Amino acid sequence: MYHKFLEITQNGLIISCQALPNEPLHSSFIMSRMALAAKEAGAAGIRANSVVDIQAIQDEVDLPLIGLSKVDYP
Repeated sequence: MYHKFLEITQNGLIISCQALPNEPLHSSFIMSRMALAAKEAGAAGIRANSVVDIQAIQDEVDLPLIGLSKVDYP
């Protein structure tokens, strides 16, 4: 799977579709639409944050997805 990911994204741009709770675009629906816009613009992959956003993006686009969960620890 790793080699397939590299093959697909090798010469393309991976676009970050993320928004924090205090930001105006914070919404899984909006992130999924941003991912669709990125795909239509030629993105090779998507980087996203939170399980909910990742699921919404997977439902919208078939691009490779780097999913992460950012957590601030004290």
